[in-house]
Amino acid sequence: MSVITVEAEAGTEGKDDVLVKVGPGDEGTGPRVDVQCKPLSRSSIERIVNDIVSSEGVTGGSITVVDKGALDFVLRARLRTALRRGGC
Repeated sequence: MSVITVEAEAGTEGKDDVLVKVGPGDEGTGPRVDVQCKPLSRSSIERIVNDIVSSEGVTGGSITVVDKGALDFVLRARLRTALRRGGC
């Protein structure tokens, strides 16, 4: 189990990309996730974020996803990179 210990980010807010920001939060409450995207994409993005957070064993922190039309594999890569940079 790991907790996000420092603020970090990966990606950009450019067209067809996604910006993922992570930061410290409360351990044991699970990470707080904020998704900013088109309404039709929200459930898919939340599912991907929850899958990766679960597989990486993240138990605390905050995650913000600002999607501008990125493909799934881009979101996965950006999220994993931001988590690693954040200390997970």
